[in-house]
Amino acid sequence: MQTAFTDVLVKSDWLKLWDHLLTNPPSFIYYAAAAYLMYMRDALMAARSEGEVMALLTQNRPINLNAFIRAIYKLRQQTPESAAPPEHPLQTLPASDVYLPFQGYGGHDLHPPTPAGIPVACVVIHLPR
Repeated sequence: MQTAFTDVLVKSDWLKLWDHLLTNPPSFIYYAAAAYLMYMRDALMAARSEGEVMALLTQNRPINLNAFIRAIYKLRQQTPESAAPPEHPLQTLPASDVYLPFQGYGGHDLHPPTPAGIPVACVVIHLPR
């Protein structure tokens, strides 16, 4: 989940997936990660080395996105509540006239990979009074 599926999906599929990720509870991304591993199960099980596994999990592969998205919803529906990831509501930022630029990614690369054509920018947002 470090790259939020940018490494494994083409831009159009990534955008469609994120339509679902953003319109569902935050825990939906956990189901997406698990469903992706289930979707790639045969290829992962056939891998003969750690390098082959890493290639499968970090390189763009053709995927039937509609089947993948259906698998995410099915997994969420079939997961018992006792095994479901916790639902944490998104926290709002405190009211302010200016929101400072994001300065870090939890100690990770400051320029995470993004799908081709999607620029990464750091902006200051000035809200109207």
